[in-house]
Amino acid sequence: MNLKNGRDVEQLVAGIYLNDMCLDRGNALVEEMGKKRKDIKTAFTYLILAWMEVLSKMEYYDARNEDAVQLAKKIYDRPVPYPELVLAKNGLDQETERSLNTDSPRDVANALASYLRADAEERYGTFLNALMMEHRTLQQNFTRMGMCWLKEDCRNRKDLSWICELPVYLPFI
Repeated sequence: MNLKNGRDVEQLVAGIYLNDMCLDRGNALVEEMGKKRKDIKTAFTYLILAWMEVLSKMEYYDARNEDAVQLAKKIYDRPVPYPELVLAKNGLDQETERSLNTDSPRDVANALASYLRADAEERYGTFLNALMMEHRTLQQNFTRMGMCWLKEDCRNRKDLSWICELPVYLPFI
């Protein structure tokens, strides 16, 4: 898998790992991402907020992702400051290829962390564009996982702590 390719990583995260009708795998991924360094956690928060902004501008949606779009619009009813992306430069950001177990939250989190380091300068545009073109149900799954992350991470961010208070109901479809 090419860890610099946003489309590949989006397919891994949303199209394969979170695409499960029996299990909510988002919590396990959030738990693994919570074990990462602070700069990776900040980059993950940035990615989720960027996705929510894309969703908030979505004009065409249906019942499969309507709740996610409405939640994103509620979040972006006010200015949302993005955290500053400052990724530490070390040997890890050189990794571009990896074989992995797509059922393992640790492997998926490690691949996602590598991507977040590799594509920070591009602000994850390829990942976001691929997710925007994804099946609406998978968008809902990614948004559910993303809100699980934001509710935890934003408690420690004074300018985003209000997100923790939002009621979130994103049904499995």
